[in-house]
Parts: sequence; C-alpha cells; structure tokens
Amino acid sequence: MRVPGWLPSAFTFANLVCGFSAICLSSHAGGFERAAALIFLAIVLDGLDGALARKTGKSSAFGGELDSLADLVSFGIAPGFFLYMMSDPRLFIVLPGVQGLSLDAQKIVSSGIVLAVGSFYVICAAARLARFNVEHDNPSRPKGEFEGLPSPAAAGMVASLVLLQSHTVVEGTFFRANAEILPLAGILSSWLMVSRVPYPHFLRLVGSSGRTGRAVVCIVLLIFLMALNVYITAWSFTFLPVIFPAIFWTYAVYGIVRAIVARGAPAPGAVPPGGGTA
Repeated sequence: MRVPGWLPSAFTFANLVCGFSAICLSSHAGGFERAAALIFLAIVLDGLDGALARKTGKSSAFGGELDSLADLVSFGIAPGFFLYMMSDPRLFIVLPGVQGLSLDAQKIVSSGIVLAVGSFYVICAAARLARFNVEHDNPSRPKGEFEGLPSPAAAGMVASLVLLQSHTVVEGTFFRANAEILPLAGILSSWLMVSRVPYPHFLRLVGSSGRTGRAVVCIVLLIFLMALNVYITAWSFTFLPVIFPAIFWTYAVYGIVRAIVARGAPAPGAVPPGGGTA
C-alpha cells in the first residue's frame, strides 16, 4: 500500500497538537491525567512520523525542523510546565538560607526554585534537540545509539510520575507518588538529556531479527491504547499508572547502568595487568 507523502507531516502536526493540548489541560485542576496521556500519544506519533518519512522517502530538512519544533513543545515545554504546576515547593523550604526567612518570603523563594526546575528542564530539552540536529549526521557517532537520553523518554519519565501521583489502587493498596519526587525527577531527566550517556535505540532493545517490526508495532499499539484508555476513561485499568513509570524509568536507569559497566570494562585489545604476548 502506498503511503501518502503528506502523512509524516500530519503525524508531526498531531504530535504538536498533543503537546499544546497537554499544556492547556494541565493548567486546570483535574486535567493532569489526560495531559500526561497526551504526552504518551505524542511519543507514539513522534515515532511514527519518522518511520513513515523513511518509508515514503519523503525525509526533508523541512520535516526535520518541524519535528524538532513539535518535540520541543511536547517533550520540552509541556513536561516543564508539569514540573512547575505539580511539584511541591515545600521541598525547598528546608534548604539553608530559606528556613530563616519569613513565611511569605519562603513561599516566594521556594516557588521560584520550582519555576527554575521547570525552566531548567525546558532549556535542557531544547539543547538536547539542537545537539541532535547538529550531530545526527556525524559519521563517528555509533549507529543505532543516542548520546544523552532522548527527549521523548525524558518526557515519559515526568509524565509517568504525573500519572502515578494521582491516586489509584494497586492490588488493594493505596498508592500515591509524593509531589516532592517530581522536581528531583525533573533535574535527573534534564541532566540525562544533555549528558553523553549512550542510550540504545529502542529497536535495538527489541531485537534485530525479522520479528522486530511486528514487535514494535505491537508495543506501539499497546502504548497507544493504554494512553487512549487513560485519556477517555481515566483509570479503567488500575495497573496502568505503574506500567508507564516501569517502561520509561527502566530505560533511563538501563542507560546509566550500561554506561557504568562499559566504563569499567577493559577496552578492546587491551592487555590485562601482568599479561603479555605469547
């Protein structure tokens, strides 16, 4: 079946609309669950527009720039706004120099720190996307790997905690993520985006056999349906708030552990201490 050449850009625009709509929804009380679900939908759309562009042979500089702008909104500005709106400013009252202030001054300073955390996330996301645009054609860069956490994964880390922060029942136990975790998660995901920690492409984690395509389609469809379920019904399945953090935080931690193990491993061809040639 022939794929229309305009379809990749249509998916990119849909990604952009999801990001903008997530910002609008999160500005109202009770809209955070659906806002986070839209971020997950944007992640799916972002993956599909690139795949469609390669399939149709319609990759272009315009499409690349448009994709970066849409990603900045959906995976930069929207999660940064989440961090500002849902983080607990009281976390920073215990900092040295803040405790001795008056209550009004404490509120102003702690709220300013939360704003700084959200702004820092947006800055790092913009820097991550700009760096990718400059370096993605570099022949020295390993194929199938990213330098730094991809911005969609970082957005998934934040959005998944937004879902987890909303109350749900997991195996009969009341489970709630504290709002104090969000700013710390925002700082960590921001640093990972601009770091040089190598992250494998998702396709490499799934596998390289002929079954990869079908596996990816199934996983993307599963994420899409779960996000759609959250948006429409707001918790039809009580296990969904745990699945999303498990996916994105496992990927983030995997990259860190992988980098630590690789740094400790001997370089190829290196002679171990006390060794030599026969």
